[in-house]
Amino acid sequence: MELTLLNGMLFLEGRWIKGSIVIEDGVIREVGRDVKPRGETWDLKGRPVIPGLVDSHIHLLSTATMSNMVDLKGVRSLGELKKRLAEACRSRRVSVIIGRGWDQELFEERRYPKVEDLDEACPTKPIIIVRVCGHVAVANSLALKALGLARKDGLLLENEVEEALKRVFKPNWEELLLSLRDLLFELPRRGVTMVHAVSSTPEELKALQELKLRWGLPVRVRVYLEADCLDLLEKLGLMGDLGDEVLKIKGIKAFVDGSLGARTAYLSEEYNDGGGRGRLLLDAGALSKLISRARALNLQVAVHAIGDAAVAEALKGMRKARVRGPWVRIEHCSLAPPHLLKELGEERPVITVQPHFVISDWWAVKRLGERCRWLYPFKSLMKRGLTISGSSDSPVEPWDPWTGIYAAVDRGGVEGLDIFKYTKCEMLSLEEALTTYTAGGAKACMEYPRYGSLRKGSAADVVVLESLPDRPEDLKNVEIYATFVNGRPVYFKEEGGTLGVTAGGMAGRDKFFI
Repeated sequence: MELTLLNGMLFLEGRWIKGSIVIEDGVIREVGRDVKPRGETWDLKGRPVIPGLVDSHIHLLSTATMSNMVDLKGVRSLGELKKRLAEACRSRRVSVIIGRGWDQELFEERRYPKVEDLDEACPTKPIIIVRVCGHVAVANSLALKALGLARKDGLLLENEVEEALKRVFKPNWEELLLSLRDLLFELPRRGVTMVHAVSSTPEELKALQELKLRWGLPVRVRVYLEADCLDLLEKLGLMGDLGDEVLKIKGIKAFVDGSLGARTAYLSEEYNDGGGRGRLLLDAGALSKLISRARALNLQVAVHAIGDAAVAEALKGMRKARVRGPWVRIEHCSLAPPHLLKELGEERPVITVQPHFVISDWWAVKRLGERCRWLYPFKSLMKRGLTISGSSDSPVEPWDPWTGIYAAVDRGGVEGLDIFKYTKCEMLSLEEALTTYTAGGAKACMEYPRYGSLRKGSAADVVVLESLPDRPEDLKNVEIYATFVNGRPVYFKEEGGTLGVTAGGMAGRDKFFI
């Protein structure tokens, strides 16, 4: 199959040029100003063309199953929270109520929900509500009883959250598959052609494999399994890059600390608004052993480290393991003052960032005070020559990459956030932000320039935009004209404004491509 995308504005190696692209057998064969059209021709009439976007840190199964949970995002008081839970308790034909997305910083009361609050909302069913960060949850009396826990505050922290959900939240397998399928189906509509599924369980991997066998997948998926899976991989002798160009295992995910929102991110100095220094979940010695074991199996290690002390511990673990460069990814790397920037530049891990945190962590100045100058320092990290990879951390943040691109470019200026005053020097240009979600995402899984590029010889994962806005705030609403994966249109905007998803040349959901 030959296809020529004619008369586009191409995003090539970080700059825009007028030109065309020839695609053949899923590969970009020609690119540039003087391209001779071959095969079917699409006249783009000057529309922008970018490499397929990569979300390098998304929790696929959690995002997919959000539709089965009570949405608690944006709740402004404990009264409103209890009302939503009470409605779900009455109306939902489920034995357990799971809610997600609350943030105590938004509540009028400015405190965590208590067991009594949840019992009052729903005295007849177990309830677990997970904070927006995913690192803390609250359970009611019935849920605590089912879990065999006796805690007056009902709090679940870090690993306890995931373990509790595994025990009480068990959706039907077919429903789980369809929820995951629907999510994957939506991604190309916003220009996403590859995702890195982090903290994946064997169940999630099995679901992805089954979807691939039954329908095929509309985007490429790179899997980073839970660290506990390393024992199984070693036992079976399974190596990194197991799979194909559509679905493959790339590495494992480890946690060094928690989150700023839950005050469990590990800091070198105490939080400004109380709560100590946070929690160290994995020290350098244990991490170095994990990195060495993973490297022996050709696996990357994605290390969750948010606080500055956690980032320092991750770097110490790298040095002890004598592993540098992209074999280690630091997920988040949220607080990185100058001395850490220097160390990061020496060890050169990939830095996977979530720009929308800048917007959602509007309370960060209260948490960190003057240290906010070094919060989410994207520009400073780039100046050190580090690979910066953009992502969502969905369901913590919206998975739509354009909300992240907007946040990286504006940093809360439009919203008038306090963090903008401290970090406006960390604003990225549109081209820099796009690079983090294209080349950066491909480099994060060590597959650049095969992906994340419009170079000759790269895979034809290509996105055509309707246009680029003049104002940063309009980036959130960028329209996608067409998304190609492996040279085939998996999404296109039909004439007249009708949205369609292609399936073997026909609109519909019955069959994916790759």
